[in-house]
Amino acid sequence: MINIETEKGLDHKADFKAGAEYLLEDIVFLRTGFSTLTQSVVGGVGVKFKNFQADYALGNQTALGFSNHLSVAYQFK
Repeated sequence: MINIETEKGLDHKADFKAGAEYLLEDIVFLRTGFSTLTQSVVGGVGVKFKNFQADYALGNQTALGFSNHLSVAYQFK
């Protein structure tokens, strides 16, 4: 999947964003993205198995440095 979008606030410059997701073997997702306003680059991996999903991403912003993102989800049926 490829996603491209733009975001423009009244008092802010336009932010152009792009991202891509690649599915491996129906359970592993590789992701990457970029934002022009924050000059940030993000890369990550996700795993989905039955009702369980876990995602990890590592981002880098010029102003803030590196940041880690982790999410875990379980869908009750």
